[in-house]
Amino acid sequence: LVSSILSLIRQDFAVSASTEQTKGIQTMSKFKSSPNRVVLTDLVEPLQYDLEMTPNISGDFKFQASVKITLDIKAPNLKSITLHSRELELLSCSYQGEDGEKIIKANGFEYNEALKTVKISFGPELPVSKGFLSIDYIGKHNDQMAGFYRSGYKNKEGEDKIMVSTQFEALDARRCFPCVDEPGRKSRFKCSLIVDQNLTALSNMPEENVETLDRGKKKVTFQNTPKMSTYLLAFVVGEFDYIETVTDHGVIIRVYVPPGKHHLGSFSLDVAKKSLDIYDDLFGQPYPLPKLDMVGIPEFQAGAMENWGLVTYRMADLLIDPVRASSSQKQRVGEVVAHELAHQWFGNLVTMEWWDDLWLNEGFASWMQKYAIDSIYPEWKIWEQFIVDDQARAMMLDALASSHPIQVPINHAEEVEQIFDAISYAKGASVIRMIFAYLGEDAFMKGLQLYMKTHQYENTDTSDLWKAWEITSKKPVSKVMASWTEQMGYPVISVLNSAWNQQAGVCKLTVEQSWFLSDGSSPAESKSKLWTIPLFASTAEGEVQLGLFDSKRKEITVKVGKSSWLKLNGGQHVPIRINYTEDLLSRLENGILKQELSAEDRQGVVLDTFALCKAGHMDPASLINLIGSYKSETEFTVWEAVATVIMGLDRPLKNNASLSSKFGNFVAELIKIPAQKVGWEAKEDDGHLGRLHRKLMVGLQAAFCHNSDTVVKEAHGRFEKYIADPFHADTAAILPTELKSSVFRIVLKNASDARPYEELLKILDQEEDIAEKKEIYFSLGYVNSRELKRRTLDWCTSGEIKLQDFFYPMSSVSGSSVEGLELAWEYLQEHFDRIRGMLANANPMLFGAVVTSSASGFTSEEKAKEIEEFFEGKPVDKISRKIQQLVESTRANAKLKILLESSDGFKKYLEEFAN
Repeated sequence: LVSSILSLIRQDFAVSASTEQTKGIQTMSKFKSSPNRVVLTDLVEPLQYDLEMTPNISGDFKFQASVKITLDIKAPNLKSITLHSRELELLSCSYQGEDGEKIIKANGFEYNEALKTVKISFGPELPVSKGFLSIDYIGKHNDQMAGFYRSGYKNKEGEDKIMVSTQFEALDARRCFPCVDEPGRKSRFKCSLIVDQNLTALSNMPEENVETLDRGKKKVTFQNTPKMSTYLLAFVVGEFDYIETVTDHGVIIRVYVPPGKHHLGSFSLDVAKKSLDIYDDLFGQPYPLPKLDMVGIPEFQAGAMENWGLVTYRMADLLIDPVRASSSQKQRVGEVVAHELAHQWFGNLVTMEWWDDLWLNEGFASWMQKYAIDSIYPEWKIWEQFIVDDQARAMMLDALASSHPIQVPINHAEEVEQIFDAISYAKGASVIRMIFAYLGEDAFMKGLQLYMKTHQYENTDTSDLWKAWEITSKKPVSKVMASWTEQMGYPVISVLNSAWNQQAGVCKLTVEQSWFLSDGSSPAESKSKLWTIPLFASTAEGEVQLGLFDSKRKEITVKVGKSSWLKLNGGQHVPIRINYTEDLLSRLENGILKQELSAEDRQGVVLDTFALCKAGHMDPASLINLIGSYKSETEFTVWEAVATVIMGLDRPLKNNASLSSKFGNFVAELIKIPAQKVGWEAKEDDGHLGRLHRKLMVGLQAAFCHNSDTVVKEAHGRFEKYIADPFHADTAAILPTELKSSVFRIVLKNASDARPYEELLKILDQEEDIAEKKEIYFSLGYVNSRELKRRTLDWCTSGEIKLQDFFYPMSSVSGSSVEGLELAWEYLQEHFDRIRGMLANANPMLFGAVVTSSASGFTSEEKAKEIEEFFEGKPVDKISRKIQQLVESTRANAKLKILLESSDGFKKYLEEFAN
């Protein structure tokens, strides 16, 4: 989220490592690039935690709790035990050997704020044996969406209420109870919660017993968990109803919903049932718990959390209004549910040993969610969408010199918070998709089943998965994958020359691989970089596998038959770029015009060409000419790639009024016929992708045709009908959620006064559905008044918006225009300390989102330096990589701006088009 240095804290880490006997800290070197890993000693091993907590949802929100930890002490002469602890106040502690004869009371607690630990000291030595460490302590339900925290919501009577829930990944179980908070230190957990009798209390396992207590309380005791990591433990206490179903394999699934809103959970319940059955069969290991609960939390910093048996979600990522929900929200919910349930095996049943292998959790679950959703909804063409939604997103980040390998050496656990990003998730999923294509489905699935069977309830590292696939495929998986997971970046394959022999039906190519960087640079280390690349090719005859490309240069021969074109990286199976000769690119353009290439390949060609143009490897004239080849394109998934490129070109042109205007006219003409075909009105045969296509086309009109009388009239008409009665059942047909943000932006851009802005704020006050709120959040900043843009920023930081959402309106201001971006960046600089204070104890990812929402989009070297200089010396160690990537992206866009402005061919194309 790590090569970035947490300098002040690291100094303390070094001291702790050198005094490990007294601090209870040791260093490890299990991962070859991480010789100084700081962890708690394994000579004191927790086997079982027995927890009893009394949540407090009023007053000072401090909760009383006790924990009895069953320990296996292996260290002689031990007089202290160190545990992870953060924001906990220990009241008393004692140790008793398993013989039960002697109780040894602790005589001191030493807290280490940097390491988030507490050293518990005893007078006499503790015996080398099993025993029980009992601790009474006080914690607090914070409002930072971490640990055992509180959320605010309104009940069905409109009253303000509080609920509590947990978010422990990666490092916040220690905010709830003293523990060894490391993924490789698995234990069992027996938990009890004392709560008001009218509240629902949930944990990972089913209830074992409910005891009625005095003063309207009850004690809910849960069954013992399987052996698992601390970050997967979970609690939820609040007011809920639920709906339930049973899988084909007998697992009870419940979706907990706000009282009286059962209908909101039906879609996610159905996806969960089908996904769990798919995974049971796919992994060859049945889901090991007797139940699976899914709960929407009013305030939640991520999308969801895969706690074993009790999965927690943002409300918008679990609950769907069946009448108003957009196709994109439906797909988002489906994918998030499928992702979290994949974790029940990949992450929960088998867990990474240490945070170096976070990608084993997230990359694989990101791939599995696509597999499951494709099985449930094949008409969604989810693997075609993967090319833009995942692969392209990963490659954009991984083309920066400030990227990181999939496997990151993590010395201190806090560093992991900087790698919850597109590399761990999307690039991880992309290389899994690559190995799936290379091995074939049968060997791939058998390898997974072997891995699960061998390592269930244990911890692993990446090499364990490679070994399983090598056994089932007899292919050199470790050799192939090491080049993709242990070094950052990816290659561009350049076709140095091509010889097309149509008569013989073959094409001979000389290809060369090199490290691809988005700014076109070639650092000294690029000469030593080499990837083992599974090579595929597509022709009109089909797709073929060409073996492994593991040298700097190679001669290859491709059978093309009667095909007039050839595409390397057929099917976009591998996250690489292809730089073609002019002849091969011209042939591909003809194939694209005739739509002979697959949707994945049509996406790949335009995405690669844009990246190569941005890096200075290709004249922008070639790119703009290629984009014109997509004028007859009909597939949503391909238009999604074209739109990505269009917006990537539009950004650096914004500061050049003449070129920006001409490019806007080009785009308006390019989308004219496709947009007319899709229209604004829903059609009976739309289907899921048809609705997504309409959303995309109206969105492009909002960006490039917002001054068109026709477009403005259409948007205004729908807007006025919407604000007249925004919650009427018929309004969803007049202004479906798919079109809302685009319509709002068109209206706000053209508003002559503040009325539309004020109307949207009124609707926000009444709206309960967070997905619907987000459509307004993402639009408000597009208002054409500097005063109202500034008001939007003030409102974001006023406390009126939940912390999980407050950066959304910020991004609408920065994304609205050149002026809006300047304003948002100025605002962040002016209010930096206050905004940082709002998020002082929250996950650093939230503050990273604020920074990128306020400063992404500049296209000059001057701005890159300004951003760099502003953050220099600021306390931003935990998002240092995010800032490096922001600065580097700014410089890459600045170079692209110069390339576009200096390309005679690019300017000539737009001139001729305009005339």
